[in-house]
Amino acid sequence: MQTYILLSLLISLLWGTQPLFHKMLLNNMNAATIMIISGAIYTLCLIIFAYLNKSTIENDVNHITKNDIIIISFTTIITVFLTNMIYYYVLKDHKSSIISALIYSCP
Repeated sequence: MQTYILLSLLISLLWGTQPLFHKMLLNNMNAATIMIISGAIYTLCLIIFAYLNKSTIENDVNHITKNDIIIISFTTIITVFLTNMIYYYVLKDHKSSIISALIYSCP
């Protein structure tokens, strides 16, 4: 089997566990708390990743355009932040198996 297929299936498996854990956390915490703590941990991982890829990132930043910044900002706000807020809101009151099947059925 092709490596990219195995890696894609691994990603699917890992992403598929996320709603299960989030559903458990939502029984004890508010979605905002989970988002903030997750974001802080993700930020720490990004800092480490940035340090390990410093020269590549510096090269890209030197060539970034205003249009690139607009596209990155728009996609981050719409496809990361806003979708996470909606995801937690829906997941809190509904079954994780149904929610995960629906959200991971994107094209």
